[in-house]
Amino acid sequence: MINIDSVDQFPGRVLHSHEFRGADEFIGLNVLIIGSSFSADDIALQCYKFGARSVIVSSRHGPIGCKWPIGIKDASMLVRMKSRKVHFKDGSSVDTIDAIIFCTGYRHSYPFMTKRFRLYSGVTQFIPSNLYKSIFWIDQPYLAYLGAPR
Repeated sequence: MINIDSVDQFPGRVLHSHEFRGADEFIGLNVLIIGSSFSADDIALQCYKFGARSVIVSSRHGPIGCKWPIGIKDASMLVRMKSRKVHFKDGSSVDTIDAIIFCTGYRHSYPFMTKRFRLYSGVTQFIPSNLYKSIFWIDQPYLAYLGAPR
């Protein structure tokens, strides 16, 4: 996760998108999503669809600019927080955040596999270069990585 001043003192639920198992946990809550890629979009829409009171998507690059449904809105980068109040880079703030979901990328790790079969890819690499169709290892076509691309 990225370092946000006082996030460790936030009284609500804080999780990374890899821990997200379903939006039903966020029914009736004000949710802050930090990130701007596929996970952020998907989780924001799921939370809205399942009945979150509101969803705010904060990105370090500024508002995404999506045409979100009413109930979801863009925000600039989160810079600090105090209790349930969050402050954004553009000077705006929101008082009543109940949950924070970090959608800030993944680092793939395969420590359970022998080194010669481990997939190595960077955080920002969309499609690992040694996978055919983003699934099959070119040097070992009987080995498939499901869900490995960003």
